[in-house]
Amino acid sequence: MTIPLVILIAGVSNYQSTDFHPLPAAQNDAFYLYRFLVEQGIPQKNIFLLNEHYVTLNQFEDSLEKISSFPTPFQLMLYFCGHGHRSEGSHPESYLIFSNSKISQNMPINAFPLQALLE
Repeated sequence: MTIPLVILIAGVSNYQSTDFHPLPAAQNDAFYLYRFLVEQGIPQKNIFLLNEHYVTLNQFEDSLEKISSFPTPFQLMLYFCGHGHRSEGSHPESYLIFSNSKISQNMPINAFPLQALLE
């Protein structure tokens, strides 16, 4: 039995907050990876592509929820092209930054903690 591969691709080029500079190539990088994977035979229904003008935390979480409904077991591949943020302190945490993210008191708002992916 082959374990299916489910892929989440996010390309975040544009940010509403001035806390983050635009990354013009991120959106295109995400699209070209998507196209390559389809050409390699990965079913389109197994690939979740987020590369709109603005990619929000809600869109990312919605995709994760849809992925969690796939039959188990499956392999998950995440490709994120965009900014990240690492908090300071004795126990720093890393976050994925989205178009609607911002920084307040050195903590990201509307960002996704990487640790949550492992859980």
